Amino acid sequence: MLEFERTFQGMRKEKKWFLESGKCVEDELYTFGKQCRFEHLAHSFVIDPDDETYYQNKLFTSEELEEIRETESKDLPKMPIELLKYISSFRTKTTEKLRIMLDKRQNWEGKNFDKTKHFDFDWIKHSVHSLLLEFESGTLKQNHLETWYNIHIWSLIDKSFNELIGVDVARGESCSLASAKRKNKHRVIQGLVSTTRKHSEEEVI
Repeated sequence: MLEFERTFQGMRKEKKWFLESGKCVEDELYTFGKQCRFEHLAHSFVIDPDDETYYQNKLFTSEELEEIRETESKDLPKMPIELLKYISSFRTKTTEKLRIMLDKRQNWEGKNFDKTKHFDFDWIKHSVHSLLLEFESGTLKQNHLETWYNIHIWSLIDKSFNELIGVDVARGESCSLASAKRKNKHRVIQGLVSTTRKHSEEEVI
């Protein structure tokens, strides 16, 4: 908390973020952070406009949160043409043709593989093959616990970050069906109150 206090006191007014309403974002985060009994993003002066804590505690209006969300928003980078063509090559109508495409050796494979150039291509091929196995076995038509999706589906997304140095992706949610999402819609990051327990499968009606 002392570091939080020092950081705020060291801020220059002309460098702070003032919204169209005249409200200062840093001042509001500081006031809120001082009230928090638990660690919150506000203590790092980081704001997530989708965290309903701010609206529920009347720190910001919905219009102000929308302004925060839209200010200097960054567009996603465009996908390289060669990578897009490779993804498109898997747009087949049968699993047999899809396996033929997967079996086709690419010029970047084997001794020519360079992680800095070909990681995305390799990840795509691995992901398509993994999803094909799930499709052929019929598991995608069944209901599963959230842990199953973490292991069989979302882990593919996690692996897409493997080339980034210093990034460690981890999952540790309790087991629940994806349908429990509706019960977790209004959960907020802990700050003034402790985070509510996430609903699990046994609680899904």
